[in-house]
Formats: sequence, structure tokens, C-alpha cells
Amino acid sequence: MRPLMVLAHGTRTTRAQWNGYDELVPAAELFPIDLPGHGTRQGQPVDYESVIGVFDEAIATARPGQPVILGGHSLGGYLAAMYAEHLTQSGRAAELAGLVLVGTTADPSSPLASIYKGFAKVLPVVGFERMTKIANVMYRALGIKADYPGPESYEALADAWALVFGRCGPHNLRDLECPVVLVNGQFDQMRIHARQYAAQVPGTTIHLVKGASHVLPMTHPEELAAILNRVAESFIRS
Repeated sequence: MRPLMVLAHGTRTTRAQWNGYDELVPAAELFPIDLPGHGTRQGQPVDYESVIGVFDEAIATARPGQPVILGGHSLGGYLAAMYAEHLTQSGRAAELAGLVLVGTTADPSSPLASIYKGFAKVLPVVGFERMTKIANVMYRALGIKADYPGPESYEALADAWALVFGRCGPHNLRDLECPVVLVNGQFDQMRIHARQYAAQVPGTTIHLVKGASHVLPMTHPEELAAILNRVAESFIRS
């Protein structure tokens, strides 16, 4: 039986971020989700309870005996780690077979976080429309070929990252009983505390994708998919 792999997207995106990965990761049954405030859940509040509920719904689709792997990129990675901690603290650790975090190893409590907190404050001043144009120009420059997010993608940003700053960090992994895999792009500033994250769980695997930045799921899908596929293969059951 192939494992169920629940995938959470990054900031400003939706589950469409993972389009095409089902063909690239044949060893798993992929289940991309929209986080609260994004995609099909646009307008929903982004708070601890709503995020836990979305992940609960996703893993509930697993068949009896089917291993569940959580994967997340950036915002989705932080929230996936938070959910993994929730499972452990709730006595449900056995429900999670593995955790894959992509671009999710900068400690939100570090001085680096002040840059992102400042951005969240400046965003309303700059305006969603203007910031969208700037961000999408950068996406095009990176060679990302996709439907670019509109200004509505910024509506949930402040609440989503407030949750990350308040609830997320290396401590989310401290008591996990499942294997953890960390993936970062070579030029991703968010990999700065990878070793602190890895130190929380003995045997954690770290992958560095050469030439990739923070948006590696969109720019280097084959490389990331190969890692996801290997993780899934280790849990395949007959």
C-alpha cells in the first residue's frame, strides 16, 4: 500500500502549487490541501484551531493501515510541524509516519524574523495590488511558469505568519517519534537554522538542492519530487 502524502503550500499560493507532482511522486498518494485563508478556503480565519482542523480532515482520508506522511513548504512546512507537535501532545503520534519540511528551517524566534514582521507591517501601506505586481515580476524572473497569485493572496498573510511567530520553531520537532526530512535550496535564506531543527530529532535527514532558492518546489520540481518519492518508498506496504 502506498502511503498518503499530505502536502501544504507556501505563502501566497494554494494547493495548485503541487500540480504535476502526482506524476513525479508515483510512490505516494498525494493529497494537496488549501490552508485556511487560501484557495478554496479564502476568507476563512487563520488560527490554530482552523489549521489543526484542516490537517485533521486530510489525514482522516487515509485508509486503515495506510501510512501518513506530512509535507509542507515554507508557511505550510511550519504549520505541518506545528500539527505534528499537536499529534504528539494529543497522544496521536502513531498517526504520523513521517514529516518532510521544505524551506522551513529558519527559527521564527530569531532576529531574522524581524525582517518578516516588518514586511507584514509595511504591506498594508504599500498595498496588495502593488506588492502583487512586484512579487509576480520576481516569479517570472525565476522562471516560474504558473498562474500567478492575485492580490487576494496577501489577505491571510498577516494572520498566518502571526501564527508561525507565536507557535512555530525547532521545538515543534522535539518530541516527534517519526522520521524527519529537511529540504532547502542552496540559496534559501530560510535554511539558516537547519542544524538546530535537525538536532531535535535523532537521525533527521538534510537535503540541499543545488541552485535552488526558497521557491524550489516551483523551480526544481524534479529534484524535490525525487526526494519525496524516496521518502514514500520507505513506507510502502504490501
